[in-house]
Amino acid sequence: MIFLDLKKVYDTLDRSQAMRILEAYGVGRNIRRIIATIWEGDTMVPRQAGYFGRPFKARRGVRQGDIVSPFIFNIMVDAVVRHWSHVHQPNEIEELAMFYADDGLVTGTDSTRTQASMDIITQGFASLGLKMNATKTEYMVMTGGRHKVKISTMAYNRSVTGIGPTYDQ
Repeated sequence: MIFLDLKKVYDTLDRSQAMRILEAYGVGRNIRRIIATIWEGDTMVPRQAGYFGRPFKARRGVRQGDIVSPFIFNIMVDAVVRHWSHVHQPNEIEELAMFYADDGLVTGTDSTRTQASMDIITQGFASLGLKMNATKTEYMVMTGGRHKVKISTMAYNRSVTGIGPTYDQ
């Protein structure tokens, strides 16, 4: 299992690429024009230690705290996961990719295929201007649980009730 974290997703999203994906997803021309107009008007003013810098036009990212940005970002994540699914053709039981906001989970039973999945997903996000946060991305290796063995009826009854002869007896 790989727990993926993306770095500063709302600040680094490539807007032109996002517009192409929104169009491919069927978002109407008027809605795209409204989003583009809002993005064109975005002006940032840096502040450090109580002092304000020169205003500049934002060229990347989406607004934080507005209603539309999470929807736009979710569509971008969906596009990357769909691309992974199309290119990698995962086995539904053995491989899985899930995301919530900027956090993701990539799982698999084969380490080579899981790494390939991770590479495809990372490249997909990179094409949108999004980078993996290597310091927050972690992995976990799991093995199967206890192997079930058949036991005699007498041994089962002893384990459930506590009554009956022990293994030594």
